[in-house]
Amino acid sequence: MAGSQFIVWKDEYEVGHAELDAHHRRLIEIINSLYEAAMAGASADQVDETVRQMDGYAAMHFRAEEAALHAARYPGLDGHRRAHEAYTRRLDDLKRSFFLPSGGLSQEILQFLKEWWLTHILRSDKEYAPFLSMPE
Repeated sequence: MAGSQFIVWKDEYEVGHAELDAHHRRLIEIINSLYEAAMAGASADQVDETVRQMDGYAAMHFRAEEAALHAARYPGLDGHRRAHEAYTRRLDDLKRSFFLPSGGLSQEILQFLKEWWLTHILRSDKEYAPFLSMPE
């Protein structure tokens, strides 16, 4: 149900690189699944599995994105890599601190995921878009 999505994908989130745009869409889908699970009172195991899926997919995306930026000789790669590392550390901290006693997920984690990904895509990722759109 599009009306109940936590994050609705918009064309403005695209960076013009098919693989990375597909990754971003999938990450948003996983965040939406996590939100739906949390709102539906899913079991701790279900929530944990979705969080693990998010972690794994984000790590894969970061590796692919950093490889693409390296290949494109993007001058901001080091800063971009540091942002990815900071995201991973912050999410790890939140997961340790903000799982609810019931096994559910706190709104703080969901808000962090939403705000971080949208801000990261619209600011940091948009900065590299011109470098990736150059002919390969």
